[in-house]
Amino acid sequence: MRHLLLLAILLPLVVVGCGRDPVRPAKPKNVSIEKGDAFRRFVDSVRYHEHTTAGEEWTRFRSALDLLSGHFASADVVKSAREQSAEQRLFLKSEADLTEDEIAEVESTTFRSADAHYLDECFLLNEALRSLELDETPSEQRAEDIFRWMTRNVLLHEQGDSWTPPAFTLRRGRGSAIERALVFLAMLRQARIDGCLIVLPEKDVKHFLVGVVAGDEKSSRLRLFDTRLGLAIWTKDGQRPASLHDALAEPTILSASQITADHAKKLEAWLVCPLYAMAPRMAELQKGLSRHLAVTTHLRAMDLAKNVRTASGLSTKVWNPRKEAGAAENSPTRCLRMFLPKQEGGVDESHRATLAGLARLPLADIFANYAEIQFTDRLLPPTAHAIMTNITVSLLNKYELQPREMFLRGQFDPLLRRFERLQAFAQDESLFGLVDNEQFRTDLREWQKQLIDANANASHEDPKMRAKAQQDMQALWNRDQFIGWMLALDKEERLEKKHEKTVLTKVLAVGMREHFEAELLYVQAALHQEKAEVAQSLLRRQQAANAAAKLRVQEDWDRAASGWRFYVERVAIESAIERILRKARAVVPNPKNPFDQIDRQIGLLETLHLTIHKYFHAKLAQVECLERMEGAKGTPARLRAIQAEIETLLKNGAVAADIKTLSQDRFAKEQPRNQKRLTLLARDWGDAGNLAWIKRHVEHRLAKAS
Repeated sequence: MRHLLLLAILLPLVVVGCGRDPVRPAKPKNVSIEKGDAFRRFVDSVRYHEHTTAGEEWTRFRSALDLLSGHFASADVVKSAREQSAEQRLFLKSEADLTEDEIAEVESTTFRSADAHYLDECFLLNEALRSLELDETPSEQRAEDIFRWMTRNVLLHEQGDSWTPPAFTLRRGRGSAIERALVFLAMLRQARIDGCLIVLPEKDVKHFLVGVVAGDEKSSRLRLFDTRLGLAIWTKDGQRPASLHDALAEPTILSASQITADHAKKLEAWLVCPLYAMAPRMAELQKGLSRHLAVTTHLRAMDLAKNVRTASGLSTKVWNPRKEAGAAENSPTRCLRMFLPKQEGGVDESHRATLAGLARLPLADIFANYAEIQFTDRLLPPTAHAIMTNITVSLLNKYELQPREMFLRGQFDPLLRRFERLQAFAQDESLFGLVDNEQFRTDLREWQKQLIDANANASHEDPKMRAKAQQDMQALWNRDQFIGWMLALDKEERLEKKHEKTVLTKVLAVGMREHFEAELLYVQAALHQEKAEVAQSLLRRQQAANAAAKLRVQEDWDRAASGWRFYVERVAIESAIERILRKARAVVPNPKNPFDQIDRQIGLLETLHLTIHKYFHAKLAQVECLERMEGAKGTPARLRAIQAEIETLLKNGAVAADIKTLSQDRFAKEQPRNQKRLTLLARDWGDAGNLAWIKRHVEHRLAKAS
């Protein structure tokens, strides 16, 4: 598998885990373990730093947990944890259906290896929640604002792996309807709001909604949200948000979610109870942290079950199928443990976390661009190709993955500083149109010859020749001071003429410049919308907003609408489809690895599908921004235009035809992973696909607007 062949090169930069030993808390050396001190130090040591390598975010929690080992080893804390374990053990066995091994993970009084990943998720979501500034907002409105944030930040886009844990889904920025629901519910836990899934019981769950417990204890009810449709459910007259009671009384309001009247009679409430959230040690951790930070790390599942049962009146259970013969089924309870490799506290042996890290990178498209100028692994010395791959991944880490993390955490100032530097690369006109530039082609051939010549002496029997070859190779890469400036983000250095752009910059521009240019526009538009959303929320809570405040909010929406328009115009979806299909058809077979061609072709089609989904997300976001500025009068016409565009795309058939052709390839048939990838791609063009659900989203909004 080509992805696994890349692991040796990419491991330090993009994989989720790094093969470190499990967390074994021991008494830290030279550290004062006063209770307040330890938790303060913990909070300080896990603070996110903008230069953290993507995939390494969790490691600071692994080391920081050592600071708390003295506190958690004390007799009173151990006694309290054991008492809580005894209190909930029957629930964990009979209602949560945990295995003995899973119960041991929950009841451990010392931290487990996977706790670092779980806490990374809690802190990430907590920072995201704080960036929304919803503290004084009623819980029902808070839930709706959180749902809208989730739909903005997790595209409905299912490809490859499923049952990805919330933090990994968020960082990837896309997921299935179930994965979106898990992100939404995890965010609600940070807001101290109870929620569940309202499910039609099926072996392979297809029909479900998210229910949120709203109102006070005496009159609590379940608000309904559809993570596949991307909308809250409203009453039939469209006058107010619908509750579960409304839906059961008038099931037709669920028709857009493809839940029928017969389905409505069978609905159940299924609880999402992550394994590590239920651990008593997390209750003690939350209590200790509360003096410094209001972060939710613990879920008391018994109380959640009681609250949901009261609010819903439905049959209620934890979604965690009992383990029968063979391996346990995946579930919201098990998904983190079944995702992580063994060395990080999980049980996976199939490289899921590693492949998820690689899936965040648009390598298929970038390598296809390099191939257009014959800059490939088959035409370069292995050392040179490895160096080039590392530089490519380093740039993606610094200008795509790290900015994504800053965006989610609401750290907009460092994000903007990062993008100021990226503009020097993505918007430099001298780096446009290089594929057809004859002078660049001549310079590239000479540079490749120098790389080959330097590499030829890398294994020479004469040590002096080997040393000279190494020096020559380093000089060829280090001559490009512009790329050095791009990578040295820890240095506050202005771009100057001395930062020379050599052939290296131009090769990287062929591979990555267009991607970065589009990504820059996309994130800038999303950033303007996030600022507008927060400003609108604050304005809504003001008793008497002045004209100046209203004008500032309007200006925020205007910048967001303009940002989305620039992105949509830049993408030019029809030409983008044609361009990527042409690249996929042009992939050259690799005699040394017959699976390489099909893997690259599928990767390009996955890139295309993501581009299509981002394009329609941008168009819908633009409609929303314009509606906030101008009112709803122009909304129906704009939505109908999007509806027509989706229908034209679905009827075109070019992409679906290429997927069908690849599905017949014998190398696709021989690999289950590639079969699954192609199945998901093909489904996108049918009634159950993501494009169909985007179309239903538009139709539902049209019906409501009318």
